[in-house]
This record gives sequence, structure tokens and C-alpha cells, in this order.
Amino acid sequence: MQVRTYPQQARGWVRKSTLLSCYFTSPRDTKLEDIAVRWAVKSPGALRTVYSFDGNRTECDRKETFLDLSLLENGNASLYLKDITVEDEGEYTCTVLITPHVGHSKIALKVTAKPYVSLEPQNTTYFHGEIKTFFCIVQNYYPQEIELNWLVSGPDKEWVLPKTYCTSDPALNTDGTYSVKSQIALVLNESDSGATTYICEVTHVSLEEPARGRTSIFLAPSQAIHTDTGFIVGVAIGCVLVTGMISVLFSVLYQKRLAEGNNSRCTTKKVGIIHECRSVVAGKTDADVGVRIHYQLLRLNMLLATPYTIYCLYFTPFKILQNVFLSPSTFDDVTTAVPLSWLADKAVADQGRVADPIAPLVSPIILPALVIANEKITFTCNINGFRPKPINIQWYIDRPKQGQRSRSIDTPLLCGEDITHQAQHLVTKHGSVFSATSQLFYTPTVQDDGATLVCEVEHKALHATVRQKEKINITARPKKCYITSWPLVPQLGERLVLSCIVEKFYPMEISLTWLKNGQLVTDVTSFGPFLCEDDYCSIWSQTELLLTEEDDGLIYTCLINHMSFGKIEELNYEINLKGTPPEVQWIIAEPQNPTEGEEVMLRCKISNFSPPQVTVNWFRNGVQLGTGVCNSLCVASARGLHSMWSMLRFPCQAQDHGSIFMCQVNHTALKNCEERSYTLSLSGKS
Repeated sequence: MQVRTYPQQARGWVRKSTLLSCYFTSPRDTKLEDIAVRWAVKSPGALRTVYSFDGNRTECDRKETFLDLSLLENGNASLYLKDITVEDEGEYTCTVLITPHVGHSKIALKVTAKPYVSLEPQNTTYFHGEIKTFFCIVQNYYPQEIELNWLVSGPDKEWVLPKTYCTSDPALNTDGTYSVKSQIALVLNESDSGATTYICEVTHVSLEEPARGRTSIFLAPSQAIHTDTGFIVGVAIGCVLVTGMISVLFSVLYQKRLAEGNNSRCTTKKVGIIHECRSVVAGKTDADVGVRIHYQLLRLNMLLATPYTIYCLYFTPFKILQNVFLSPSTFDDVTTAVPLSWLADKAVADQGRVADPIAPLVSPIILPALVIANEKITFTCNINGFRPKPINIQWYIDRPKQGQRSRSIDTPLLCGEDITHQAQHLVTKHGSVFSATSQLFYTPTVQDDGATLVCEVEHKALHATVRQKEKINITARPKKCYITSWPLVPQLGERLVLSCIVEKFYPMEISLTWLKNGQLVTDVTSFGPFLCEDDYCSIWSQTELLLTEEDDGLIYTCLINHMSFGKIEELNYEINLKGTPPEVQWIIAEPQNPTEGEEVMLRCKISNFSPPQVTVNWFRNGVQLGTGVCNSLCVASARGLHSMWSMLRFPCQAQDHGSIFMCQVNHTALKNCEERSYTLSLSGKS
């Protein structure tokens, strides 16, 4: 069976969607239940399954992943990825199985994000000779490599500024993209005003053409300083006159305001009726006996017509008492004139009927699906439909005794710890009743496993305290999960021991399973799980094999099944008998621009390769050099990879100016040799 992907390399944009095309040939009359599809991605350090379909059931290990099953019978197994992130980058393998036929094809997904470029400050002013600092901020781009330049655009031409600016190292954002900041300080002259534009230009692989941020600058007008004595005296006299006029005007207006009143703040003590003061017309009536007030009453139930008193407090030293006879309607919208009385007068008491109290309905405590140790968890209890508003909500936690992880939630609460100080209660009004959302923000520990959480509610309408109880089961994700190998670098014909280590998890129940290229491995030895500090647990699982040439490229997978993950976690290890190819850095010259007769040293770093055997040759203008070459000792890292320096020393001669020096590296893991070149430039030569 033939499986093909197109194109060989696809591009995806961060926060956008993309389609990974995969097509296959299938026998005629193939049914959907006969087809199995698996999409996997290989990224640095990991091989994971993204999507799988076994003819009946679909599993998506990545959110926002879709494969149209209706197209499978037509030979289309393309995968749709929505909301792409940097973590989605890698080499994808589309595998199709129609028993007994199987085929696969690969497609590389390169993720990019366009940079957002801004230049600050924008359109700023300056004084002649002032030093002004400009900032270029480049945000949310990927991959990391970027080129940034500062330019100046004048009336007739545009030119690049010398590299006297400072650019920070790329900063890694939480979503895997990068941001960088560059700043430049410039001395500005009068001729720069208006006609000069400063530009920050950014070149990136995601851009078809460079992105630019621009700003213009403008010369600030000069300010003359008055020293004439007559001018100063005149200004002072003017200020005194203006101040006096304002005082007189304020006094008149204030007296008028005291007479007319001001916007009111209306309140009521009558339960069951909401009084909303929509607007106030402040002013005396024609009879000069009071002020005119406009109010609105919103009534939620049909009450009998009863006298009702509204208290309106003014910001002036007056109080308004109005006794209104209400009709049994849902709205009363009235504008009336009411008499004035001094604040010393006693308020008129309410004459209306008071709505009956309503007991709250208390929901069960809402828990998250997983309660993770040492992570802040939100527990919620909803209290609905009560009145009056005052309500008392308390939170407690009743931990089991040491060694007792299980306890009935019906056990009386005798010694629970009050943790109400870690809760917040939001009370809202809905018509004539209230509701409260009580949220407890609590960080549990492993010792809280099996504890009972209690939300306690007291209210005027309740005959007894209402308690909602919930038992909490704590889990802790492993601190570390990794695969180690011994020896660190596998060697043909030697025994290789692979260990899957899971450290500091809770509870103890866990299972580790080994797969070799997807097939179950039965020759496994386990150590644990066993207790370590603070009630946490750890476990080791090992498998070993004698390496042959056929084992090269085998992928061993350790499946970790623990309740804290919510799904099965995978760790992968690929056997590499061909070694790891070296990373060859660019050549460095010391000094960079030597003078004639001065000794120069060219250095090239070769790192992260295995096995340690490597061959390095130096050339000048294509001719191999036999003298002056010196290689450092290979240094092994904790991962079993090696690094070294190769150096070439020689005295500079006039004919060396413009010569091309090349460092050539050969290694068993390289298909072709790696080469790095450097063109020597002597000081004072052109």
C-alpha cells in the first residue's frame, strides 16, 4: 500500500490552523472499520501520538485536532490542526493500516510567528542638542533568529545607522515565541525636525519583506522668559482680580444651590420593593413650598395598595419626606412636589407591609476533576434565592488522623480547622432576593488526602445551620519522569540497560509499561513503588538488551499510568548506534584584524558528538595545512556527548590578506563532512 504526504514540508502560523495532507491507496470495497490511522510527531527529545483511529474508536492526544472519517474510505487521511502553538513543530508521520497492508509517509511542520514591531516614543518633541533615546520593541515572533537594524530617512535618501545601538538577547515568552528590545541614543539638531524619520527594521523568516517601526521628531518651540518688572506686577494684579470675581460668583451660586437643592440619594427600608431614583429636577415649585422630585418604583410582586415613605437625602442641609400611596402595579413612575423640612425633624416611619424572609438553597460543594497537591484549587458553593441579605458562610477542613486516609463524610465535625479567611463571598441581587457565590482558594498538601471539606451556612430564615460536606482525594504529579541508559552512549555488541524513573508522586498506585516499536516488552524488572519523604512515592522500571545492528533506530517507550496525569504519559528513547553528528561552530579569529607579522589564531568549536573519534583538517585557499594545527582533548558531558576545540596558529604575511581558511570535520555520524570558512582581513589593507 502506498501512502504519500504533500508537501514534504508544511508551514503553520502560531494561533492559526493548518492541514497536514496524507493520501493512501486502498483495495476496492474497503470499509471504514477495516482502516486504522495513526498520526505521530517527533520533536526534539520526544515522540508522541497526536491522533489515532482503530476502525472504531478515535483518540486525540492534542486538543483541537480533527480528521474527517467520511474521507477515509476515499483514501484521504489528512489531519487538521487548529490553534497551532510552537510545541506543534516537528516531523509528522502518517501511518495507515489496512490488514495485512501498512504504509507510512512523513511531513515536516515548521511553525512561524510574525513579529510585531513598535517604536517608542512616537512623534516626540525635543530641544536642540538634546540626547534622545528611542526603543524598538519586537514581540511574539518565532523562530528565534532575527535581524534588526536602525535607519534614518531624510528628504532625499535613506541610510543605515552605525551599530552603536544595544539589542537585548531574545526573551522566551510563555507561549514559546520570542521578544527582543533594542535601544539607541541620538543627539538631535534643529535640522532633524519634521524632515527626519527614524526607522527600526526587522528581517525574519516569517516576513516576505522586512517589518518597520517609524517615528518622527519635532523641535520644541523656544520659551521666552519675561524679566520686565511691569509685566510681572500686571500679572499679579490680574490674578487678584480674577480670584475675587470667582469668589463672588461662587458665593452667589452656592446660595442658589442651597435654595434649589442638588441631586438626591434615595433610600428605602421597605423589603420586597426596589426603589431606584432615576433623576432629580432640583428647583422650587411655583408655590415656593418644596422641590420637585422624579422617582421610579420597581415592584416585583403585586402588593396591596399601602402607604409608603421614601427618604431622599440631599447634599444641601435639607431632608425631603414624601408619603406616597402606591397602587398595586409593577411600576410607579411619578413626578411630584414635596414639602421641605429641616434635618432635625424626626423621620416618618414606614407604614407598608414587609416581605417574608426566604431561606437559601445551598448547592453541593463543586470540586475540580483532579485535586493536585501544592497547587491552588478553587472550591465553590452556591447559595441562592434568600432574603434578607445578611448571611454567614464559613469553611472548614476536617483532616483524618495520621494513618487514616478514609473517613465517612457523615462523621460529625468535631475538630475541623476554620479556613474561612481563604474564601471570598460574592453576593448579588436578583429582584427581591439575593444569591451568593462562595469560593474557597485553598492549596492542599498530600496530608489533606481523605479530608472532609465543609461549607457552613447560617441565615435568618433557616431553622438550623446548613452544612455541605465533600471528601477530597489528593493526587500529586511526579516531580520527575525520565529514561536513562547505561552506558550513556550505546555501543554495538554491548548490553544496554534502559531505566524509566518516576520520582515523588502520590498516591502510590501506578503502572509502568514498556513498548518496543509499539510492541509490548515482557522482560522488565521493577523496583517499587516505595515511600520517600513527605508521604511521596517513587518507582524504577528497567529493561535490557544486547545491541545488534538491527536494533539501530528502535524506539523504546515507557507508558506511565497515574491518576494525577488524567491520561497515559509517554517517554521515548531512540537507540542510536551510528552516533551523534557534531555541531560545528563558526570560526573565530584572535585578533580579528591582525597586522602584518602578528600571530593570529583561528578557532573552531566542535560539540555534542558521539563516538569521540573525529577528524579535523585545515585548509588555506584549498591547500591542506600540515603545521600550526592543534586540537584540544575531547570533554564528555553528562549526556555522554563530546566536545573539543580545533585551532590553527600562524604569523600573518601580506599575501594572507583576503585568504580563505577552511576547517573540515569528518565523523562517522555525518553523511558528508562539515566545513566552515573564514576570510582573513589584515589591518590597514583594503
